[in-house]
Amino acid sequence: MRSLLLFVIGIVFGGTAGFLGAGGLGDSGHAHDHAGHGDADHDHSALIEWDGDTPRLDLILLPDIDDAQN
Repeated sequence: MRSLLLFVIGIVFGGTAGFLGAGGLGDSGHAHDHAGHGDADHDHSALIEWDGDTPRLDLILLPDIDDAQN
């Protein structure tokens, strides 16, 4: 549990420091034009219809045995 708490604290403070640090870059560090990403250029003609089974995702959660003893 302690390592999870330290992870969350690191994410909060690290994310905040990164956000504030990037704010000083002026143009946020990237200089490409976003206007060229319009939906008018979006083409779905190359898509194919899926004839197979629906994809499946299995998720198994196991307890951390080493952490549970502390």
